Amino acid sequence: MKTTRLLAAIAVFLSSFSFAFANNAVSNDSTSTKLVTNQQIDSTALLQKSTVTVQPTQQQLDEITTPILNALDNDVTLTSTQKVSLKKKSEEYAAKLVKARTMSNKEDSYAFMKTVTDEYQAALDNLLTPDQKKSKEKKRTDRIDAAVAKSKK
Repeated sequence: MKTTRLLAAIAVFLSSFSFAFANNAVSNDSTSTKLVTNQQIDSTALLQKSTVTVQPTQQQLDEITTPILNALDNDVTLTSTQKVSLKKKSEEYAAKLVKARTMSNKEDSYAFMKTVTDEYQAALDNLLTPDQKKSKEKKRTDRIDAAVAKSKK
């Protein structure tokens, strides 16, 4: 019984360790171990490498995209064109995240999630005006400061 708990604790630790260092993901193959460091990982190649056959439902997509879009809309005032474009980009992002969660190789899954998130952030930055970017960053900083202040109480 104690061995099972120990193994479970080790598994949780290792999975969190892998997630924390996803930008330095290690991928194993039959001939050697390769360290992938500071490279743009091709999300399509990682997705094809996995055995993903799951098609996300609209409900799954909405559960991910709705909070993202609501938070962004609260941080900055979006135009109707930006909202439509962001909804589309957010749904693409959400679909990739759902697929990443079903990947069999966790290192590839974490690397894929990081790459997809970086791609989404780049698309978001391209859609926002400089003033909107400043507003978004200020709101983000304010939320972080508030959370730090709350944790010190």
